Amino acid sequence: EGKSNTGAPAAGVTPSKYGLGGDILFGWERTREDGVQEYTKVELTGNSTLSSGYAQAAGAAAGVPAAADDILWDVGAKVSMKLWGLCALAATDVGHKKENAANVNGTVGADALLTLGYRWFSAGGYFASKASNVFQGV
Repeated sequence: EGKSNTGAPAAGVTPSKYGLGGDILFGWERTREDGVQEYTKVELTGNSTLSSGYAQAAGAAAGVPAAADDILWDVGAKVSMKLWGLCALAATDVGHKKENAANVNGTVGADALLTLGYRWFSAGGYFASKASNVFQGV
């Protein structure tokens, strides 16, 4: 997403200097008498980053204050459980992201993951909007 394999920003991308994020986890777990562990966990995350000079000209041309375009944000949630032999995981992530210099306005993207399992069987699915697709270009 706009980075080389060395971690350097792509040409034309202004790296963010300041940001704030948080994470909170709620959970319950127990070990049954037969030694099987059961749990339910909910995790919420969020972060916001101010990137200097990000999309100011594009935002001003569209009638949006430049400062509104500078905010890059992301929120996510994950729910996981293992009860009575059933395992489930649901996760989602939504954010306003700037991947590269060509994407000057930034894009709000979302993705979601769902997996279900029972003993030896499991199935799952993944959805991503174009802006968030981690498999894009692969």
